[in-house]
Amino acid sequence: MKKVPQLETIGQSFRSWNIFGVALSYGCMISISNIFISWIPTYLVTVKGFATVKMGFLASVPFIGAVTGNMLGGWISDRFLGGRPQAHDDARRTRHHGHDVRADRCAQ
Repeated sequence: MKKVPQLETIGQSFRSWNIFGVALSYGCMISISNIFISWIPTYLVTVKGFATVKMGFLASVPFIGAVTGNMLGGWISDRFLGGRPQAHDDARRTRHHGHDVRADRCAQ
């Protein structure tokens, strides 16, 4: 696994390609979510003439698919990529204000 240096200053954070990539992907995700939340229901009612109840069900289909895809992807990942990491693995540990925090303790 590639070691990534810890970012020490705010300036390093703004120059980090990792931070830029996360911000860019988050912006794209929010844009697509806004299309699903605002444009699709309006389109279904005004252009296609759907009733409100039918529009509500059809507009929720992408989100139902997203939840199903996330659950299926997690199952596939656990099954074929070696399962979940154990609590003592470094993958479940994060740094927070100079203290080690275990992710499994944060979730409780």
